[in-house]
Amino acid sequence: MIQRDHACAIDRYQSQVHCVNPDGEVATLGRPGQGPGEFEFPAHVARGNEGETVIVHDIALSRLSIFAVSGEFVTSTEVASLGGLSRIQTLSDSTVLAGVFLWTPGDDVRLVHAALNAYTSAVSWQREVSAEHVDHLECSTRLGVGQTKLGAVIPTGHEELLFTACNGELLIRYTPEDRQRPTAVLRSPTYQERFPSERRIQHTLEVQRTAAARGSFSPGHTAEELRRRPQFWYGARTVDGRRRVWFQSAGRTAEFEREETYLDVYQLLDNSLEFRGTVMLDGDVTNIAALGDRLVAVRNEHDSGDSRTLAWYEIGDLAFQP
Repeated sequence: MIQRDHACAIDRYQSQVHCVNPDGEVATLGRPGQGPGEFEFPAHVARGNEGETVIVHDIALSRLSIFAVSGEFVTSTEVASLGGLSRIQTLSDSTVLAGVFLWTPGDDVRLVHAALNAYTSAVSWQREVSAEHVDHLECSTRLGVGQTKLGAVIPTGHEELLFTACNGELLIRYTPEDRQRPTAVLRSPTYQERFPSERRIQHTLEVQRTAAARGSFSPGHTAEELRRRPQFWYGARTVDGRRRVWFQSAGRTAEFEREETYLDVYQLLDNSLEFRGTVMLDGDVTNIAALGDRLVAVRNEHDSGDSRTLAWYEIGDLAFQP
């Protein structure tokens, strides 16, 4: 979500980014290519300059490109020297949080989360949270091939990170005051062990083949490995203006085409984290983003040739039952 009435989504097939408002007006950012303002594999979008610009991460070109919301290209910066960047997420103004994979002698890989200036790629702060910090935590489900105990991260403040762990069974919060151990650990009250349907497995295999054909990273898991991998309970995530964290419960339904999607909501407190409740949205939601008291969801429209639509929701006065 870039502004209250503007959200941007990536079209990887066309190597472009489309920004849409609730009236359906669209601005297109970029085009296929390797030159300024062009993309090979746009992977992530973040909000810049209080919603005046859009930051796009191209993993194939190792580059951050900045556009005006109206579509004009502004500038770009190379990030290859930093290491391998994973997903970028908005922190503030033109600063994004990026996971940076660092290769060390012996081919060991470290994952460091760093705050980057999107215009200069300068690092203002970074944190390394080792999986060893959570090794003592017990997962109720066995991890599958390629899965690690420490999972996805979302920035919740300055030098403050919230991780999923054990495929989303646990939420682990780190604050600036405690850099070596979690400030809070909470077990998801909704978590259930679920395995992918055969249709979802075949879809994953097709995605892997397509990524490999484009020269992109692909984990290359076999069908049998995928059958033994529990689904990630939480997928897309975002933080609203009231410091509530919203998680798309991706594993709640094993169906490939969902008729409804569930969002689990947690409240960030001073040194803790509390579960607030669950919200149901109609349709097969694949991504969510919040800004202030508004939430936007990306939905797959399977009855319309696998097109996607955006839906806006007012969430400010949403009340949860105790």
